[in-house]
Amino acid sequence: LFLTAEDLDRPGFEGAKYVCSPPPRDAANQELVWNGITSGVLSVFSSDHAAYRFDSPAGKKAGGENAPFDAIPNGLPGLERIRYTSPHPKDFNEPLARAHRDLPKLCEHLHLPFQAGSDRILRAMRRNHTIAEYLEKLAVARELVPGLALSTDIIAGFPGETEADFEATLDVIRNVRFDHLYAFKFSPRSITPAAELPGQVPEAVKAERLSRILALHQANAQAANEDMIGSRQEILVEGAHPRDPNSRMGRTRGHKSTKIPGCAAEPGALVTVEIVAARKFSLVGKVQGDG
Repeated sequence: LFLTAEDLDRPGFEGAKYVCSPPPRDAANQELVWNGITSGVLSVFSSDHAAYRFDSPAGKKAGGENAPFDAIPNGLPGLERIRYTSPHPKDFNEPLARAHRDLPKLCEHLHLPFQAGSDRILRAMRRNHTIAEYLEKLAVARELVPGLALSTDIIAGFPGETEADFEATLDVIRNVRFDHLYAFKFSPRSITPAAELPGQVPEAVKAERLSRILALHQANAQAANEDMIGSRQEILVEGAHPRDPNSRMGRTRGHKSTKIPGCAAEPGALVTVEIVAARKFSLVGKVQGDG
């Protein structure tokens, strides 16, 4: 699926160009994609781009050795970083992990949703993978890409979720220590089979479980950010700090928001900083060299 210029005019798509795999082969569409790079970042959005092979007829899903970023010219002028979200765990594989290691522009950041830590709940969600398979894929990715930043999505209170099921989710969070985490209460929607499943979890229980997820992640994120103090990081500047006109905001290659006091660089510039302070969900960096 490729989103056309008309698609990009829809609400919610302003200010950036989004590409779903497989990317277009013809020159006219490729030019639109490449011209759509925003502040030096090309974002690829799809739930199953990891399942595509570009040597398959018409972008047929086949799985296999070709990572979905082979078609993106790494030396494209103005392209500083490539990010993507969100591959399905069943499709994420070692060749894609190697792409994070081998492609200089592909950031060392992997967003891989696991949704729940209980195999029973994963089956109810029809996720088509086990939590052991998920964790094995993370282990392979971390081994191939030292310092890989990890983020995920979680649903609290899916129908039938017991306290034991939920504790399994907390165990995954404790053991993996995600850099970023996006958690939501299960919200029944009339058009989905899950809305009719037995064992609907009370709203108060869902809210309590969500708060426990977020509290655990907050402690993990603070500790992970503190571990980065003293390190040097490449920051892609996004713009002025919203509350400090003498500072800039940007992101590390691991997608961590970073404040840079005294920096005058323009959006899209790459700046090397030393991390001098850590917040719960952000960093503070001191410019090294010209900034």
